[in-house]
Amino acid sequence: PTRRSSDLKLHNSKLKPTVKSEPVPGTQSPLVEVVALNYDEIVMNKDKDVFMEFYTQWCGPCKALLPALEKLAHAYASDPTVNDQVTIAKMDAEANDVPDRDIRGFPWFKLYPAGSKDSPVLYSGSRTLEDWAKFIRDNGTHKAELEFKSGASGD
Repeated sequence: PTRRSSDLKLHNSKLKPTVKSEPVPGTQSPLVEVVALNYDEIVMNKDKDVFMEFYTQWCGPCKALLPALEKLAHAYASDPTVNDQVTIAKMDAEANDVPDRDIRGFPWFKLYPAGSKDSPVLYSGSRTLEDWAKFIRDNGTHKAELEFKSGASGD
């Protein structure tokens, strides 16, 4: 059968780009799980500073840091003065297409400041609650202040 150009237009309008993504989580804990399909909604939220860990399932240091990252996320989520200013998130960079191409190892931490999403700030300091909180305060748009005891690592 011969195809008409109108058939092709109708057919082509239904095509969507293929994006590798895990399913969007139905519920979120304070440590927000980002997948390719909710990346823009969470990471690019112009109103919040988003501190993000890019990880892989096979990364030993990523697994070891998970309790500390969860503690950090819980601290921000449960503090009424900063919970609407800061999101702590993580993304499996192998199971999802990552729009940010500047990931060079795992774990890889970046802060996406509110209002400056096109200029994320790489975190390369020590991996303690205190240092993460200072980094978020010093580099985030909201200058959100949270105090942790010196040397706290979430253990």
